[in-house]
Amino acid sequence: MEIKVEHLSYKKNQNPILFDVNMKISSSMITTLLGSSGSGKSTFLTLFQSGCPTNGSIYIENIDICNKEGLSTVKNKIGYLPFHYESLFVKKTVGEQLLFYLHMHSYQQDMMKQIIDTLSLVNLNQTYFTKKISELSNSERKRIALASILVYDPTYIILDEPMQDLHTCEIKALEKQLFFLKNIKHKTILVGTKDAELALRISDYIYIINQGKIIEHGDKISVLKKEKLLCSCHLKTPKMIHFSNIVNQNVNTKIGYHCDINDLIKDIYRAIPKDKNV
Repeated sequence: MEIKVEHLSYKKNQNPILFDVNMKISSSMITTLLGSSGSGKSTFLTLFQSGCPTNGSIYIENIDICNKEGLSTVKNKIGYLPFHYESLFVKKTVGEQLLFYLHMHSYQQDMMKQIIDTLSLVNLNQTYFTKKISELSNSERKRIALASILVYDPTYIILDEPMQDLHTCEIKALEKQLFFLKNIKHKTILVGTKDAELALRISDYIYIINQGKIIEHGDKISVLKKEKLLCSCHLKTPKMIHFSNIVNQNVNTKIGYHCDINDLIKDIYRAIPKDKNV
């Protein structure tokens, strides 16, 4: 089922941070909340864990999680990776860490199989089970944090800057696993990021947040091709979108917008006038 956010506002120490946020996060899709640092996106995402806005509601399976009773009803179905992901670490070894989250969320199936499968999902193997978290690299710790919120098989996955601290090859691997979670496991995924390039690659739908307000939303192409809007929100237009904009504005031909470089190259080739005598 979709997640619905209705008229949500939030104040901290009487300072307004979020203003009348309304969203629909479709099931079995990847929705991206795109915003620069300080836009309010991390504050918004934390509400899926704390459930304490100043006003408004967040509905998951028609249950308002903005109260303790509602949140406790669906908490085992929510996996939340915070921006400061180190806060998830409560045990010394990887195995103890993942077992802790399985027990905390009352996981009833084969725990060891689930741990091995989850480590594989974040591109790690079962030898990590006995390793100390404190001795891992930044990228390994980030992936263990992600494994911690995936291991109990939540239906709704909330990720705040999930690619931060990861290497390029690890980012590509995680993007592939996000598509697996969406397409095969039918998870509902909400990603918060300031990276418009990432948003282009993974999103089905995008909301732009700026100064605590949702100022634009739509499919990824319709949103990301609005360069002036992105610039006003201190966001960079993805390179392939920018290229298509330049061509369409300055060249006597039209090409489409793409998130795959190979598709863009094919479109350029089709758009080039062919010499019939060649």
